[in-house]
Amino acid sequence: MRARIIGKKFFYNLCKSGVISKDNVEVCTFGLQRLLIFLLNVFTYIIIGLVFDMPLESVIFILAYPPLRIFAGGYHAKSPISCYFLGVFLFGLMLLLQRVAVVYNLPFIATGIIAAIGIARIAPVESPNKPLEDIEVKIYGNSTKLIIQIEIVLALALYLMGQIVASMAIFIPMIMLWGVLLIGRYNNLTKKCRKV
Repeated sequence: MRARIIGKKFFYNLCKSGVISKDNVEVCTFGLQRLLIFLLNVFTYIIIGLVFDMPLESVIFILAYPPLRIFAGGYHAKSPISCYFLGVFLFGLMLLLQRVAVVYNLPFIATGIIAAIGIARIAPVESPNKPLEDIEVKIYGNSTKLIIQIEIVLALALYLMGQIVASMAIFIPMIMLWGVLLIGRYNNLTKKCRKV
């Protein structure tokens, strides 16, 4: 909340200087707030990765998961703070799952490919906190499919080159995202049923 107030003052000063228009103060403040939250998440994930002695997996997650999540959508928490703590919990769980996946990798590859197909079929999944227009559904869906294809090819190539840790670091977040999409879809259906 304090960052929002500081950001708003900063952008109002830019507005007074003529750098931005008054109409853009709220948009810039929101953008700064989202950037700070993203940077906090990245910093937290790197720290957790170091604590778990899994820095490579953390960096690959940071590179692979957000582009998919942005376009695919899924479950959205009601507040940024609950989103942060849920994300930290899921990230820790994902790192633990990766330790298992490195040992038993073939079932995780198969599940990752199934998850990728599932993501491509149902994405994007909107939420009451983030409804989508028709054009967004089309653009986000196509973007998701493209990113999925790139990540699957990369994960399989890494696996064939013997880079199992890096390969699993792409497959496991994909499985996690599939779960996030399914939960988001379930929430949407239950909310529609309540309205009827």
